[in-house]
Amino acid sequence: MAAFRNIAVHDYQSLLHPILANVITEHLDEFLQFTQCVLMSERGNGT
Repeated sequence: MAAFRNIAVHDYQSLLHPILANVITEHLDEFLQFTQCVLMSERGNGT
């Protein structure tokens, strides 16, 4: 999941649709947890 996040954040042009679809269908819960952590961190930083 971390590798996908790094590609998504830093090199979005190299994302392949089959990989994206797999992440959504197989790892959506992990992605939602990650985004929740990011949002909580942003709120803690006052942004």
